[in-house]
Amino acid sequence: MVNYANISQRKKDTALIKRMIAGEREAWYEFVRDYHDCIYSVMTRFEFTDAESVFQDILFKLIENDKRRLRQ
Repeated sequence: MVNYANISQRKKDTALIKRMIAGEREAWYEFVRDYHDCIYSVMTRFEFTDAESVFQDILFKLIENDKRRLRQ
C-alpha cells in the first residue's frame, strides 16, 4: 500500500531544500521550525549534553555549505 502522506512530505521537503539552496531566507526559517524538534530529540536520545549547541552547529554547517554552493 502506498503511503501518500510520505510522498507528499518528500515533495514538500524537496521543494524546501531547493528553496534553501536558492538562498531564500524564509526557507531556512521553515527548516528550523519544521525540524528543530526532530533533530533535538535525536540528539537527546543519544545523550548529547548540549543538544541545543549541537543543533546550532548543524545549522551553521548547513549554511556554510549553502554559501559554498552559491559561490560555485
